[in-house]
Amino acid sequence: MSYDVLFVADTILKIAKTEGRALTPIELMKLTYLAHGWSLGTRGRALVRNRIEAWKHGPILPDLYTATRGYGRDPIPLDAIDDPEDIPVDDVDYELIKGVYEKHHGLSGVELASLANQPGSPWDVVLKAHGHDACAEISDQLIENHYRSLVGLA
Repeated sequence: MSYDVLFVADTILKIAKTEGRALTPIELMKLTYLAHGWSLGTRGRALVRNRIEAWKHGPILPDLYTATRGYGRDPIPLDAIDDPEDIPVDDVDYELIKGVYEKHHGLSGVELASLANQPGSPWDVVLKAHGHDACAEISDQLIENHYRSLVGLA
């Protein structure tokens, strides 16, 4: 089962809220992208069903960008996040998302972006093929192949 990106992002925000941590939109974007990538790479299953694009500075989920751009570079306030006990994903997906969050939550937005923007990453491949001004789609297949190679499954 794949989710609307806002459900996955909401889950990440709620996990962070239980620790009293507010995330910036870029941190949320990159954690959501990484969770999707690890889901594809380790389970062969998309976590989000929304389009992912290669923008100039990294992979972007346009629907999540639209929902969070009003915060700019500021953290999303904890009081804007609903009850952390009300999780919109199933238990198995929650554990994957939580694992990705726990592995990467200490990284800044810039550091998280560098994980997603490495040479040879799906973002890099698409950007090189379409140019730096394009907003070309990054396919789930490309993301899955990349993350499978990271865990030695490819």
